[in-house]
Amino acid sequence: MAAVKTTLAALVAKMFGNSEQAISEKLSSEEYNQFTTDAQAAAQRITELEGQVSGFEETVSGLTTRAEAAENALTEKTNRITELEGSLTEAETDRDKYKGWFEEKKAAGKGLPAEDASNRSSEPEALSDYNADALAYFRKEKGGN
Repeated sequence: MAAVKTTLAALVAKMFGNSEQAISEKLSSEEYNQFTTDAQAAAQRITELEGQVSGFEETVSGLTTRAEAAENALTEKTNRITELEGSLTEAETDRDKYKGWFEEKKAAGKGLPAEDASNRSSEPEALSDYNADALAYFRKEKGGN
């Protein structure tokens, strides 16, 4: 805000309007000069305060801009958190589904014997048909025994 300089007479006329003539007629020259000096000091102080107000307005504007930016960032982070929580819920659902499946298979296997035809001996005839075929294929590919 630019400071506007006014003459002393204009200042007194502006600040005291209709009472300017009465003030100037009732005061002696010295009193009137003192009064106008005081009025000029008050006007300068008002101008300084207006400058401070302008500075405060700029500061408030800057802080408002920063607050809006922080609010936008917070909104983005909140949206991201919501998105990640959705992904977590999905992953937990999948985990529970597969964990249940494995637990079911584990429980079903508890009643089975610890050994079966595939792990009793290393002889190919003791292997299951599938494992015997797999072993034969492996040996053929390796070019070994």
